[in-house]
Amino acid sequence: MTGIHEFMVEHLSGDQFADLGHGLRAGVEIDDAGERAGAAEVLLKGRFAAALHRLNPNLPHDLIEEVVRVVSRPPHATLVQNNRWFHSVLTDGVPVEHRDAKSGETRGSRARLVDFENPAANDLLVVRQLTVAGPSGKLIRPDLTVFLNGLPIAVIELKDPTDTQADLGVAIDQLDRYRQTAPDLFVPNLLLAVSDGLLTRVGSITSGRSRFMPWRPLDDEGGGAPTLEALIRGLFAPQALVDYLRSCVLFEEDARGEIVKKIAGYHQFRALHKGRRVCCGR
Repeated sequence: MTGIHEFMVEHLSGDQFADLGHGLRAGVEIDDAGERAGAAEVLLKGRFAAALHRLNPNLPHDLIEEVVRVVSRPPHATLVQNNRWFHSVLTDGVPVEHRDAKSGETRGSRARLVDFENPAANDLLVVRQLTVAGPSGKLIRPDLTVFLNGLPIAVIELKDPTDTQADLGVAIDQLDRYRQTAPDLFVPNLLLAVSDGLLTRVGSITSGRSRFMPWRPLDDEGGGAPTLEALIRGLFAPQALVDYLRSCVLFEEDARGEIVKKIAGYHQFRALHKGRRVCCGR
C-alpha cells in the first residue's frame, strides 16, 4: 500500500461499506437532495421519520413527528450527558403515550428507533465529507460519517499512510476538535475511529489518546493486523453493529460525578461474537 493517499483510502473504505449493504453518498449529494435543512442539522430527519414509521406501524403520524422532535432536542447541558441519554433511547426506545383507536384508552409504549430483530432492515448510510456547522458557525468536515436510520452513530477520520507527520494521534486530536466545534454531531455517537488504512483504532467520545484501541479481524486469534477493512467488516456489518450497540457500551460516573463512556474493545467484542455464533449455530 506504499504511496496510497488518504483519498484512495476513503474510497476503498466506501467500497467495503457498500459490500455490507450500506448506502454511500458524498456530503454534497446529501445536501443537494435536500436531506438536511442546513449544515447545522445533524440528523437526516426524512430517513429517521421513515424508519420510525416502519418500526412503529401502530403509532399515528403526529406521534412519529413528536418522537422526531424529542430526539432532535437533547435535554441535557453537556455532550456526554446527552450521549448517555441518546444511547438509552437508541437501545430502549422513546417513551410515548397514544390513544387506542378501538378502546379509546390511553396506552404507554416505546417508539423503537432501531430494528434489532432484523438488522438488515435498518437504513445504513455512509457519507463522505459531510459539512457540519457548529454553534459558532465554524465548519467541520469528517472523512466518513456512518448513519443508522438517519442518526450519525460513528465518525471515522482517515490519514494518509505515507505522511509521517499525520499519524493516528493527529487524527484523534482532530476528532477532539470536531467535538468541541460541532458537539451536536456527536450526541448520537456510538464510537469514533481513526485509520490510515493499515492501522486502525477505536474509542468513545470520552476516550483520550491512550484509550483508542486497535481493532483486529474477529475471526483470528489476535494476530491479525488492525486494518480499516477489519474494522468495517467486523463491526459495521448490520448484525454486528446492532449487537455492539446493544451489548458493548457502558457509562460510569467517577467520584466527582464526571461521566466516562466505555465501549468494548476488539477482544471483548470478539468473545461476544464467538458466543453468539455458538449459541445461534452460525
